[in-house]
Amino acid sequence: MRYAIVLLWFLAGCTTQPVATTYWTQKSGVVVVHHVVGKTDSVEKLTQKQLSDDEVKSAGLAKGKYFKVVDAQEQVTPATPAKVEPKGNTQSAASDAKIAEKIEDLRHEVQAVSAENQRLQKEINAAAAQQPVQPAQPTPTPQTAIAETPRESQ
Repeated sequence: MRYAIVLLWFLAGCTTQPVATTYWTQKSGVVVVHHVVGKTDSVEKLTQKQLSDDEVKSAGLAKGKYFKVVDAQEQVTPATPAKVEPKGNTQSAASDAKIAEKIEDLRHEVQAVSAENQRLQKEINAAAAQQPVQPAQPTPTPQTAIAETPRESQ
């Protein structure tokens, strides 16, 4: 019994309805009412003239201010991806010039190191070319001497 109640309570929690929001905007004298439920936006354009008391009574509405809907449409809004805001240009022209100067200094340093590497490689190649290649001599292996001891005859 308890398991059934817990299961029903869990399922009831999973089936909650999305929150509905209603707001209106006005542009060029046209009032647009938005009813937003989840990703669905129902849009209604209203007339500028309010309904008369006779029209309100005939429609069976409570007392209040009512307007006719001229146009209604439903729009599904796609999920908006997270916006990545570009970083503002916080560096001034002076700091840009300093950075460009550092880059140029590093470029010259890299060229100097490359030239030094080439010079050293030429020295190594020249030294290798001057030394005659000698065939490898076999290394002497130590021989074990058999001690010959005089044998006594019997």
